Amino acid sequence: MNLVIGFLGGLGNAARRRSPGFKAAVYVLLGSVPAGVAGILWKDWFESAFESVAFAGVGLLVTGTVLFLLGGIGSSRGRRGMAAAEMGVVRAFLVGVSQAVAIAPGISRSGMTISTGVAAGLRGEEAARFSFLLCIPATVGAALLGVRDYVSSAVDVAGAGVQEAPLAAMAIVAVTSFISGTVALRYLIGLLRRGGLKPFAYYCWVVGAAALVVSAL
Repeated sequence: MNLVIGFLGGLGNAARRRSPGFKAAVYVLLGSVPAGVAGILWKDWFESAFESVAFAGVGLLVTGTVLFLLGGIGSSRGRRGMAAAEMGVVRAFLVGVSQAVAIAPGISRSGMTISTGVAAGLRGEEAARFSFLLCIPATVGAALLGVRDYVSSAVDVAGAGVQEAPLAAMAIVAVTSFISGTVALRYLIGLLRRGGLKPFAYYCWVVGAAALVVSAL
């Protein structure tokens, strides 16, 4: 809510555009662009990739490698990193690119965006919050595309109407995801303060290797 207020206030007031809230909101919007472009341009490719167990296995191995190399930086940096409002457009865009890559199956969105943010200089907890905020426009955009596709396919030839039950289910899923994401954010911040995300690398490697074995069999 503070970001929304800061952003709207900055639109009509040049002085408020220097506020942390306005800057952070701009960086969230900028960081959301790569995933939005990738989702629109390569939507069919991403959907077909989700049908491949082998692709998901490779994605998990990639996630594990990123977490192993970058996941421990947050704990070693402590509080010396910068806040999200100080990250600048280049860092915001780089984190956004990592979110776009994470559309592929097996690639952890949170793992990629937090690791990239911390590697770019953000404090661990700031990277976690920025990752969570980036998820909101991406989720809303994906939901709107899903609703559009559903409405297009649900209207019959005579234009009799649209079935409403699946749309209600989509709304329930969106609200549930937001609540669970908020709860998980508190856990992630504590985890980043204690030891970072590096331990999850081993889990990703094991599950990814198992997925590749299952695919081969």
